[in-house]
Amino acid sequence: MKESTHTKQQGSVLLLVLILSGLFASLALGFRASTTAQLETTRLSIGELHADLALQSGLEHAQRRLTLDPDWQGMNQPLYYMNSSSFLVKEEAGTYRIQGDRDLAHAELSVQLQAEAQSGIGDKALVALGGAVSLEGVHITGELVLADAPGSVLDWEMSAEGNGNWVPGGASAYEDFLLTGTHITDTLWKFTDTTYLGFQTDEQKRTEPVRMPAWDLDTWLIPGNDRVIFQDVTLLEHQTLHKTAVFRLKEGEILSLKHCRLLGGVVIWAPKTYDLRQDPRNTVQVESCHIGNGALPHVGLLAPAAKVKTEGGGSQYHGLCFWNALDDLKSSQIIGILIVVNEIDDLRWSQVVHDPQTGKNPPEGVLLGNAQPGASITELTERYADVSPSLSLELSVAMPW
Repeated sequence: MKESTHTKQQGSVLLLVLILSGLFASLALGFRASTTAQLETTRLSIGELHADLALQSGLEHAQRRLTLDPDWQGMNQPLYYMNSSSFLVKEEAGTYRIQGDRDLAHAELSVQLQAEAQSGIGDKALVALGGAVSLEGVHITGELVLADAPGSVLDWEMSAEGNGNWVPGGASAYEDFLLTGTHITDTLWKFTDTTYLGFQTDEQKRTEPVRMPAWDLDTWLIPGNDRVIFQDVTLLEHQTLHKTAVFRLKEGEILSLKHCRLLGGVVIWAPKTYDLRQDPRNTVQVESCHIGNGALPHVGLLAPAAKVKTEGGGSQYHGLCFWNALDDLKSSQIIGILIVVNEIDDLRWSQVVHDPQTGKNPPEGVLLGNAQPGASITELTERYADVSPSLSLELSVAMPW
């Protein structure tokens, strides 16, 4: 009897061991399956991340190529990097299809890219930031910018604490833009669909706002060997100066420059907080003068808060000319860059010639805000998908950029 009981106990223990072994085996298999699934999910998630990074690399690559070549039509084969990551860019009917891949993960987007010219103004001959322009018989060697629509200009503002920034600005009203008998050797940039010259003139519409030059002329009031500072002087005639002539005028005063050779250029000081969109602080009347010399410091006539006009004979300007407004300037030659914040009223029988060195080396106290050329995104549609039929995710959205 005792042996039978002992045998039954051994059988029960064996059965319990078998049950527990099966249970642990099932748990182990489940844990293994779960771990495998988690590892696979993690692997796919990492792959999707790498595919997205490859996609972004493809987009940046397309933008760089379009910057160098506006007619670029994409790639013939994928570009591989970082082991198995790759991207491919193809052009289809004006739209660039970009693919990013990593193992099984795949990402796509379709994007419309528009090549943009340099958005700064250092490479332009004439920049008109006001709401009215009147040109007659003007020959422009270089590019012309007409800010002829709301939203086309970012104005520069300086606080009393000395903090400056660009803010949406421009003219309060946009009136007539008249270009009569005017010739431009390069591109006319504009913000509307208006045709100003036609014929063989290259007229291009741009979307990125033009930045008004940042300016602060306070350092020109510091005495130095390269300048002559005039205080309470409103008339200068028959003078020759090789240094920069700096004028500190009271608000409302008119400065007359007659038959002078001011080869170091002229600076008309104004408080850095002055709002250039209000009426000009001063007026400068120029008669038969030679201003600037085309070399460093590239100062032509810096007068961001003054209106400039001619009296009698025309004049020559070499370097950067930055004016608040232009009123009846005739028979003049400007070699460098001419920037006018407000109205250009009757620029006649004159020549404006771009000087690249002026744009690359603007004078002290002025920043032209030059930006590199690029390619802007006008519309973008994204799609993310895993090649595996069991795991897929798609997202499609049209985005105005």
